[in-house]
Amino acid sequence: MQNLVPTSRGIHLPFDVGLVAPALTIIVVALVAPIAWVLYLSFFADQGHFSVQSYMTVLGSTLELKAFLTTLRLSASTLALCILLGVPYALAMTLVGRRVATALMFAVTLPFWTALLVRTFTWLIILQRHGLASSAFESLHPSAESISFVNNLAGTLIGMTHIMLPIFILPTYAAMRSVDPALIRAAISLGATRLVAIRGILLPLSMRGILSGATLVFVTSLGFYVTPALLGGGKVNVLSGRIERNITAYDDWGAASALGVLLFLLVGAVLIAARFVLVRSGRPGGPDNE
Repeated sequence: MQNLVPTSRGIHLPFDVGLVAPALTIIVVALVAPIAWVLYLSFFADQGHFSVQSYMTVLGSTLELKAFLTTLRLSASTLALCILLGVPYALAMTLVGRRVATALMFAVTLPFWTALLVRTFTWLIILQRHGLASSAFESLHPSAESISFVNNLAGTLIGMTHIMLPIFILPTYAAMRSVDPALIRAAISLGATRLVAIRGILLPLSMRGILSGATLVFVTSLGFYVTPALLGGGKVNVLSGRIERNITAYDDWGAASALGVLLFLLVGAVLIAARFVLVRSGRPGGPDNE
């Protein structure tokens, strides 16, 4: 039985308010207060009077609409590449021996030892004109002109995929490792090939982990700033860049706050949709139970 702590009004709570008060204070100060301040600025930045002009300006701007579409396309492309590369990698980690799996796990966690800014600058050096990638391309095609993968969407996509891939692999691998190997062996003993057993048993039972990793990748990619700013060279117009530009170039805190609120709502909608899918997949008759 769970111990209930009585309050002064006779209401029984499953925890001591005094014990959780410091954590709640930190959450309010570090999370709730900044969001409330941004929401306030989006409506009251115009001389302190309530106005929806900032939202009308943002929603009616072609630049903001293009930034919104570019952000969605970049996030979706990053997610697609993470799925294409991450699922086979996590599958390999699950099926190989312990020693090889440890080496593969080390390769996944190694990028976390380096700061995001350092990794982005490394890709800037590799992908720039006459960099390693361009030199390799010229050696394979001597007659072709030198190319650059920076200051465009391609370089930004490469950098974001490299950063987000470990975040996708870890929950996917954890979900695959939790599947009982006896199920795979049973399917093979009944005549199924290894590929059929993986496709029909391992992947469906790991779908919740894959969906969790996909949600993390997509939501995080929506708010990327450093990588598009450096590898995009100002030519990749994303929402985070528009927020920064509205503040530094135009001193328009209202428009910047309105964009922040819209981005916050977009992230919230994605999380709610992902939560719905995860709950649905765990119900009787859902994908995990069919």
